Amino acid sequence: MYLQFYQQRILLTSILIMLFTAIVVGLSVALPLFQSAQQGIDKATRISVQAHTNSLDHLLQGYHNIAEQFTSRTEIRKRLVAYSQGDLSLQAVVEFSQPRLADAARKIPSLAAFYRLGPEGEIITRSHEGELGFDSVSELFPDIEGASLSFRQNPNLHKQLAPIGFYFTDTSLLIVATAPIRDPQKQVVGMDVLIFAPDQWLDRLQSPEHLHPSTRLYLYNPQNHQAWSIRNHQAQPLESGDSLLTTLKQHPNQSYLTPIDQQEHTLFQSPLEQAPWDLIVALPQSTLYHKAYDDLLWALVSIALMMLIGGILTHQAIQPLIKRLSRQAEEIQASEKALRQAASVFDNTKEAIAITDADFRLSKVNHAFEQLLASSDELARYRSLTRLMTTESADPDHLRSILEQVEARDHWQGEIWYQTPSGEKLPALQTISAVRDKQTKQIEQLIHIFNDISQHKAKENHMKHLAHFDSLTQLPNRASTMQELERRLASLKKGESLAVLFLDLDRFKPINDTYGHECGDEILRDVAKRLNNHVRPEDWVGRLGGDEFLILLTGTDMARNARTIALKLIESLEVPFSTKERHLSLSASIGIALAPQNGNQVRALLKLADQAMYQAKSNQNSPVGLVDDLQTSG
Repeated sequence: MYLQFYQQRILLTSILIMLFTAIVVGLSVALPLFQSAQQGIDKATRISVQAHTNSLDHLLQGYHNIAEQFTSRTEIRKRLVAYSQGDLSLQAVVEFSQPRLADAARKIPSLAAFYRLGPEGEIITRSHEGELGFDSVSELFPDIEGASLSFRQNPNLHKQLAPIGFYFTDTSLLIVATAPIRDPQKQVVGMDVLIFAPDQWLDRLQSPEHLHPSTRLYLYNPQNHQAWSIRNHQAQPLESGDSLLTTLKQHPNQSYLTPIDQQEHTLFQSPLEQAPWDLIVALPQSTLYHKAYDDLLWALVSIALMMLIGGILTHQAIQPLIKRLSRQAEEIQASEKALRQAASVFDNTKEAIAITDADFRLSKVNHAFEQLLASSDELARYRSLTRLMTTESADPDHLRSILEQVEARDHWQGEIWYQTPSGEKLPALQTISAVRDKQTKQIEQLIHIFNDISQHKAKENHMKHLAHFDSLTQLPNRASTMQELERRLASLKKGESLAVLFLDLDRFKPINDTYGHECGDEILRDVAKRLNNHVRPEDWVGRLGGDEFLILLTGTDMARNARTIALKLIESLEVPFSTKERHLSLSASIGIALAPQNGNQVRALLKLADQAMYQAKSNQNSPVGLVDDLQTSG
């Protein structure tokens, strides 16, 4: 009884899960189809809007062509050129031009008014006054308000005036076409301004093909953010806080916007090529996507009915298998998830990973490995991981030792150096783990995980350099120099002697105090270069600190040679130093101690050389002092 109840409950639950899964699958199919249909509607509407915009542009281009033809009348243009050059009076130009232009204007359909401007922007001829109520042609060009309408004062004025523009009245708009008038030298001497009645253009504007009657049309100027609603040949400006205008400001230069605040409309924005305005077409979303919504509803209803019928028909068939299928489905899903996670970790981890066989032949690498060592194309050439290693790391004995440890412990970790295709050497802290066959226990694969330690190595080398070298002059520092002195004393051969030259700069402190530490540092760097340039490659030059330096010379007959070298060093330092357009002079004093003649202890020799240097400072005859001279003086 209870067993049957639980079986029925499990069966019912399984069927419900199956139906729910089927619904989810149906939605996953239907929703992308709906989105595709929606995108198709959007694309078709944009194409329709673009075609409509092209049609409107074609009419505007016709207005501009009429303006250029109006301007091209040669005899009338010659009179205006003569007037601009002072060869003809204004009255003569007007008497000649007015009747001829008025006659030409009467032959142009939908032309409401015209103006011909002279070189100073003055009106030469015009249609009958009072027709449109413009007392000044500047009212038609608010975009250049405050600028001169004189073509002489503003030669680029015609470029500021769009060939085609709109002038909005209280309830409608006018189409304004301009065309410059040029003299034989191509200089602008005037301009024709033609004003057309918009009836034909508005008729075309308000009858877009393939658009619903509820469509709303707007003209929008992205330069000054003005927008006008066009309806029934009426033009109404949008207030600055209007939601449509706010949306257009927030999305400049967009061809497709949706939605607008709380209004369920979709906007299609298409710029007019002939005028600095955009056509805005606003469609209710319920109207625009009505067919897509209906198709989605019917698809969902059909899917639901089919799944329900299918569930009922397969009730008996799936009853004995429901538990097994559920368990297998869970196992498969868990396995797939684990595989996806493992693949995701392998591909997306920042650590470079490579999989090879037991002989280091590559079988798979992740993206981090390709970025670190070689691209996929280059790996196809290498095939073996050892070909990416440096010669030392790829040594057969070294690799054999690694494999022996992996065989014994199933893993190995250590430092291996690689060489990238560009020739750069790259140190890596590498971990190698073994994957064995479950039956034979033989190593099938090796998993290599790489950590780039080049920055660590660079920091380590930098710290070593800082520990042994002076950061300013890049000479060995005091500690390194003392170690080198001990080494040379210990390695002196029979017949050789070691000269310890203690050098101190004269007049350096006043220069450093007068011109600043930056100047002093520059001089110290130059001193280091000069000292290195005047000693042998096997000699040693180190900085003890401040303006004190120590030079170590090893060889025979150092008692005589050391003084000669010291004088050359002082001579090199007496050449003026050039720093920031200054020429500064220095000198130096050098004290010399010899080993083993004067001893073989580091501190004793250093002290003796220091005393000899101070003796040389006080001796006006020679800037070089020997320990023997010091003893004689004492």
